[in-house]
Amino acid sequence: MTAPPPPNAEFEALVQALLSPDNSVRAAGEARLAAAKAAPDALARGALTVLRGSPALDARAFCAVLLRKVRGRREGARACAAVRARPAMR
Repeated sequence: MTAPPPPNAEFEALVQALLSPDNSVRAAGEARLAAAKAAPDALARGALTVLRGSPALDARAFCAVLLRKVRGRREGARACAAVRARPAMR
């Protein structure tokens, strides 16, 4: 029985799939990314791990953009919640 790959290797494989020129590989990676978006904290941790430790420059650059998007969604959700919580101004 083999041990599962470490989380950073698994996430880096996802990033490499997303960067692949092969449409079928990239589509599979996009499906995995869509599922991963359900857990934004885990997504951010994976992206940060690859950003800090991957020797592949393109993977690190992609993870930097991905982190910005994850953070932007969180900030946007917080801002929307704050606006909804404010009393109406008339």
